[in-house]
Amino acid sequence: MAIPNIVNVSSIQAKSFGNTLTTSNAIVIANGASSGNCIKINNIVLSNYSNAAATANVEYNRAAAGTGTATFLISQVSVPSGASLIVTDKSTGFYMEEDTSIKAVSTTASAVQIFVSFEVIS
Repeated sequence: MAIPNIVNVSSIQAKSFGNTLTTSNAIVIANGASSGNCIKINNIVLSNYSNAAATANVEYNRAAAGTGTATFLISQVSVPSGASLIVTDKSTGFYMEEDTSIKAVSTTASAVQIFVSFEVIS
């Protein structure tokens, strides 16, 4: 793995991603095994736009394919109807090394959306 020296980088690309969660634990962001990049997660927000509460998990996974050891950022947390939940923000952001991913799932399909703001550093 070639982790870039974040003191002397050649590129920082600001990115955002949003998607609707399903009942299948799916990859939201992945940093490939040979990407040469470090990804800095600035924030992760879940929003429930349905008429009922839904439960969600968000995990950090030690494999870009999502098949590695999982560390939960949140586990079985209820997101009330019409509410948003800040999973992590600028003060609790973290870095993703190569061959890691973030996965998320909701107990109710099409009820919760995820939004991630991040930087790809190379």
